[in-house]
Amino acid sequence: MLASPERLERFARNAQKEYETTTVVEPNFKSRAAESDEKGKFVRIGHRFLSDGKPFVDEYSRGTEYFSPEIFGLGRSVAIGEEDYLIKQLQKFFAPVSCASKTEMIGKLASLNEPTFSVAFIPLEYFKDFHLVQTSGMRLEYEIGRTYLRVGVHRMRIYWSNRYVKFSKFLFLARDAIEWVVKPDPVTGRWLSVDVKPATKRQFEVNVETIALCKLANADHGLVIDLKETPFDAGYRSEAIGVPLEEKIINGFYFEMGELTPGIVRVAAFETPKKPSITSNPVDPSRLEILLQLFRNMSQLPDYRVEFETPSQLKAQGTQVLVRGIRANVTKKDMSHVTTREIEELIKENLVSINQ
Repeated sequence: MLASPERLERFARNAQKEYETTTVVEPNFKSRAAESDEKGKFVRIGHRFLSDGKPFVDEYSRGTEYFSPEIFGLGRSVAIGEEDYLIKQLQKFFAPVSCASKTEMIGKLASLNEPTFSVAFIPLEYFKDFHLVQTSGMRLEYEIGRTYLRVGVHRMRIYWSNRYVKFSKFLFLARDAIEWVVKPDPVTGRWLSVDVKPATKRQFEVNVETIALCKLANADHGLVIDLKETPFDAGYRSEAIGVPLEEKIINGFYFEMGELTPGIVRVAAFETPKKPSITSNPVDPSRLEILLQLFRNMSQLPDYRVEFETPSQLKAQGTQVLVRGIRANVTKKDMSHVTTREIEELIKENLVSINQ
């Protein structure tokens, strides 16, 4: 069973693109390729597994089914592994400072003029505190799919903790706080190495990884805060675990949504036309682009605030099937109550406008 060179190249490009669009490191910190003889505790971040030949062998796609040369979520999973390693290193490099309240924490940030912090890692339990509770000295600024925290001279892109990368302290960092060193692929020169080779007559061994080292560059260019004040709503749950979600089919797309707390509706949009099942894949790639455009459009509505994640592999409630989708949090800009029915109507209106 021979793999198509064209398919292998497309597979590598797809994984690389997904990695580049989801990595936290490259857009926020100084990074470089390692010297040929550079020493240090480099770590391998990635996945090695066996796959059938459907993504790699042309013959599988010459019948009534077509198999894309892609394994969705592979590049993103490497980026998640990077972020987890990064957070663990940062918490080793910078000793936490205790603050009794968010007001004290914001005041401490505002009093620092140098260095200029550009990235903030914030526990998701405090999502409501930052969006729905006014705190003197700070404001949130929004771009499509991104949120920034503005405090004094600092404008910091926010990354929230999640089920894959968990942390309980607040981390504020300048771009040169750390140095990220990578051993590039010796053949392609890319930071993400993608290797596919036959393992058995019907299986291929797939290895996708990056080899990296996170080094402390400037000990005074990072601030870690242990906030003693509990979240405004201590019952906030980041993934609505245990909360029954409403299942909706809207204009040919499957959605799940639920109210996390009063004022915050969590939406999961799937590329499938109905609840995902074992027969859901493959799906027309253009459907995911429609969902992306949907959330871009909604994020520009004057009365709503929409934060949406990078497309990834999602599980619908009660299933073990992974399909591509997008998660988003939706709130009202005036902090008033918002219902799932209201969000359903917004989604319906915007999907109609996209398809016109």
